[in-house]
Amino acid sequence: MVRQLLLPILLAALVARDALAVIPVGGLCVGIAGPVKDTCVEGSVCCNVSPDRSLCTIVPKGGKCPDKFIEEGGFCAGIAGPVRDGTCIAGTSCCYVYPDLGLCLSPERCGKPGFPKPIEPKSD
Repeated sequence: MVRQLLLPILLAALVARDALAVIPVGGLCVGIAGPVKDTCVEGSVCCNVSPDRSLCTIVPKGGKCPDKFIEEGGFCAGIAGPVRDGTCIAGTSCCYVYPDLGLCLSPERCGKPGFPKPIEPKSD
């Protein structure tokens, strides 16, 4: 009897969990096989970062996806300041690792005690 009651409750819980699934910022929303079934977390949109990959990315309200992304570990700032051509890929931010070198790094590697702080983006 208990087994007969437990199965429908378990199935309903699984269906509800799938209906509420969201993709975090930096998560894959479209891959080589096409779009995933979940949606980007509120406040982010699905932006194309390469021919076979789109990621959930935060863009300013009314803004559009950046034209070019800098991969994790890529150069994003130097002694002259932040680069103008490109935005750190979703899920990373530009962090100075040396006084004249900024790299796109994940939150685990940026802004934690003992690690560099993120660079605040300049508005044009």
